[in-house]
Amino acid sequence: MIFEEMIKTECTDERYEAWEKYRDSLTDFILDGIEHYYRKKKIKSMGVRRLSAEIGLESLLSEQKNKPTVAIWGAGGGNDIDLPRLAKYFHLVLIDHNLEQLQNTCERFGLTEQQCSCVDLQFWHISIADYKRIEAMLVEGSSDEIIIRTINEIIMRMPLYEYAKLPKYDFSICVGLASQLNARLAMLFTLHGRGTEFSDYLPELNDIAVNKLADFIYNITKNTVMFGYEVTTLKNTEAMLADLLTYEPEEWEQKKEWPPHSLISDISGNDILSEWICENIKEGNITADSFETLVWPFAAQKHFIMLFCYFSIIKNC
Repeated sequence: MIFEEMIKTECTDERYEAWEKYRDSLTDFILDGIEHYYRKKKIKSMGVRRLSAEIGLESLLSEQKNKPTVAIWGAGGGNDIDLPRLAKYFHLVLIDHNLEQLQNTCERFGLTEQQCSCVDLQFWHISIADYKRIEAMLVEGSSDEIIIRTINEIIMRMPLYEYAKLPKYDFSICVGLASQLNARLAMLFTLHGRGTEFSDYLPELNDIAVNKLADFIYNITKNTVMFGYEVTTLKNTEAMLADLLTYEPEEWEQKKEWPPHSLISDISGNDILSEWICENIKEGNITADSFETLVWPFAAQKHFIMLFCYFSIIKNC
């Protein structure tokens, strides 16, 4: 079956060393964003205009009763974020559909149960058995209508959560997940020569999945969420990045429009996440705090411009 071979290509462990610079920069941004949150909180509580630069994250966290929880959505093999570095400061919650992979990730980086929890919240759950069933239907030549009906039935039986009964996380980190929720289905359709037939259905499916993901994160995150996603692929990364990102941060700080400086994603799923962000900023549910752009050397011949931003959760402020 094509599916069996396809999922073997999803492991990115061999890219761990190649992603070192990107991983360090992304982890820096995560730590800076969380430190910024606690600095603002302390400034407000003290009634001052600023804090000394010497007061860093470790000092700010020493005032907390418990280690803050940081949920990492779609954690997978943990190759794009320095998990041991984050575990020095926070209790990590790794969220993914593959619990076995998450456990292997913890063992690989020497993370204990006291440092890290592994969970599958099944907010968008299409099982391995489901994928194999859909592939069998593609092989048999089932009609588009029957396959779409089958997928819709899978979606209908996904659990409906009562957010009030779920654990709440202090911070959420969600990088590159919006574009992956239906990537397996898209690949199956393409590899079986049915990509064109399902080209109108996949955007509808992505709309449901990405909005469900973003709503889920919003409702169980207390303080801030950092979304990160691919904007576009690059060939000559350094030169093109310099051209694309000629902006003035001070100007954005005044307006905080989204997406910043017309960095509109051409990656399926990310366009929907950007729309969700725009709508929730407009409705006053979140505010954009700070953003960053990095080059992700995903593969030797395939690099992405990545856009990251911290958003404050207004309902909990």
